[in-house]
Amino acid sequence: MRQVSNSLLTLCPIPFAFPNASAFPRDIAGVNGFRFTPFFIRRENAPFQICILPGLSCSPRSIVRIGLGEGSVRNLLHAVRFVLPVLALIILFAPALNAAHALVVALKQDVAVGSDVICLGDIADIHGLDSDAAGRLGRVELGPSPEFGKISEWSRQQIYAKIPNSLVRGGLSFEGAPAVQIRRQGKHLRPDDIAGALKGYITATTLWKEAEIEIRAIGNLNEIELPPGDTQLRLGPGTTAVGRNRLLVNFEAIQEEKVQRSFWINVDISIRARVLTAARKIPYNIAITSEDIAESIVDIADFRNAYIRQSDELIGKVSRRGFSPGDLFTREAFTDPFLVRHGETVQLRLERNGIVLVASAKAEQDGKLGQTIVVRNLEFSTALKAKVVGPGSVKIQ
Repeated sequence: MRQVSNSLLTLCPIPFAFPNASAFPRDIAGVNGFRFTPFFIRRENAPFQICILPGLSCSPRSIVRIGLGEGSVRNLLHAVRFVLPVLALIILFAPALNAAHALVVALKQDVAVGSDVICLGDIADIHGLDSDAAGRLGRVELGPSPEFGKISEWSRQQIYAKIPNSLVRGGLSFEGAPAVQIRRQGKHLRPDDIAGALKGYITATTLWKEAEIEIRAIGNLNEIELPPGDTQLRLGPGTTAVGRNRLLVNFEAIQEEKVQRSFWINVDISIRARVLTAARKIPYNIAITSEDIAESIVDIADFRNAYIRQSDELIGKVSRRGFSPGDLFTREAFTDPFLVRHGETVQLRLERNGIVLVASAKAEQDGKLGQTIVVRNLEFSTALKAKVVGPGSVKIQ
């Protein structure tokens, strides 16, 4: 069949430029060959003409139209020219689009795991656009946690091999450390865990009561981890005072009657208690009476000192130094008075089987209550050893 070129219509392969233009005869519209209308006429040996009023009465149905007749090949080439750049853009941006939807696993360098099983979320930060997929990936179990005190190392390849294929299909990339060192996290101590044991030790070794003791600070406690499980704490040997209000304490962690760990801590304590103080000025070498004593509630400057807390422990004692009003009384600041003086005549007593013999003797030494001194019998001039039992009185042992 021979094609009649002057009567064949060819569809325009580009959008119609002026959809609201009026209709004109087909031999006028688009004869220039430029695609301003959806239809243009192909004439053999037609001279180049300018389109005066391009347009039709309605818009074309599609952007790209298949040509009829002799324009089909040309329209196909125009379509290919349009599709190729689009495909190039898709290929260019496809990796970026895939990367945007992929999950990123940022591995940590060192991790302490608190559970018996290692999950991927414990050793890495996982992020991506799909938060649900990131959550599922974080719950993937990699294996058992190492024993307390040991370190396990996992490489990227080992971790990737543990991830199910269903979670990898959307894309997965690794960042951060090339390998992760994993250790089992122990149990951290709290001040309340050891406060009772500390107060018990201070109460047993000093004169202070538990209600008077305050644990103000415990040093390096955050650095100590105990093995997981039921652990008991007890004071170990070597606990000592290292300051006026500081203790260096040795603790032992016990599991199944075995010492699992031993550690040292510094403890800063504060004590506020009722003690005896000087009610007035007291000179040196004066026997204390009840008028010299007062009671005060004070902050103890040095818990190691043996402060006197009962008046009957102090009355009759002799001061070894002077005191100002308000000074605290300590045991080492007082001494027992001499009940027997050197050269003094004393009563010498001898008790045997219920029989008491009394004689006079001369003291050759000063003596306090309970001390043994040398006395000389006045009748026989015999030197004897006797115990001071009261003022001017000694007793032969």
